Formats: sequence, structure tokens, C-alpha cells
Amino acid sequence: MAESTKEVVPDHIRTSEGEALRRLIDSSEFSQQTLAAAAGVGSKGFLWQIISGHRPLNLEAAAKLAKTLKVKIDAFSPRLADVVRETSSLVLPASYLREPNGDSLANAPIPISRAAEAPAPRSAWPFSSLTPAEYAIISPESRAEIDAIVRGMYIEASKRGKIQGA
Repeated sequence: MAESTKEVVPDHIRTSEGEALRRLIDSSEFSQQTLAAAAGVGSKGFLWQIISGHRPLNLEAAAKLAKTLKVKIDAFSPRLADVVRETSSLVLPASYLREPNGDSLANAPIPISRAAEAPAPRSAWPFSSLTPAEYAIISPESRAEIDAIVRGMYIEASKRGKIQGA
């Protein structure tokens, strides 16, 4: 017999999340019915089951509700907020999935072994001729060469007073 992969959420957590969500709804402009429709999470009955603790909140519904209520998931589900934090390191930042002109790179092939090595974003993407997705699939040796060249240029520019704040 196959083992179920559904998470069993303890009653006290379902109740706590439901109560927190109810307080947020009560302090918002939404009724349960209008919130369910605006967030696209199904019916008032579905939302009532979550609020009353009869149904556990899932990540998809939590994300939609948080966005619609303009709050963070932490405001009503620390459990699911932890899941988001724990799994967010497994994807490239959204800024890496856009060309400089705004075109999506979401379907561009990025090998998982190379995607995991993508640099952490510090600020705006510094290269106009190389996209973040292209950089992510360059070999580590080539990236080290690029970084060394850029670092050398930065040092030279700062010596000549061409870098603000340097």
C-alpha cells in the first residue's frame, strides 16, 4: 500500500492559522465570500473550512490570500512561511529570469548543477551584454575569469577616482 504524502497538520496549528486568518479578514474590507473570489481560492465554504480549522491551509491558498490581503504569509501561517523560506534557496531569484529588456527567461534551460552555482544578487545586474541566465550556465572557471577581470577594472577605476564612494 502506498504511503500518503499529504502533510498531517495538527489541530492546534490548523486552529491557530484559522483564527489568525479570521482576524485579518475581519480587519480588512473583505467578507469571506469576497475574499475567496478575489483571491481565487474557491468558495466561501472552502475558506470557512480553513478558518474553522476543519481544513489545513495549503501553500497555494496561503500565497493567494496573503497577496490579496496585502500581508506576508507569516501574518497567519508561520508554518507555511517557514516552508517558503526553506525552499526559496532552491530557485533562481526572479531577477535572474528576465532579460534586460524584460523578456522572460523562465523557460530557458538552466542545468540544475549550474543554476545552484548562480551568484547571489547584490544589486542591479551589472552586465548589459550577458543575462543572468547566461551567466548562470557559464563554467565556474569562466565565471572566475570574468570576476577577476571585473575586479581588476574596478580596482583600476577606483585608483583613478572613477568610482563614487571609493
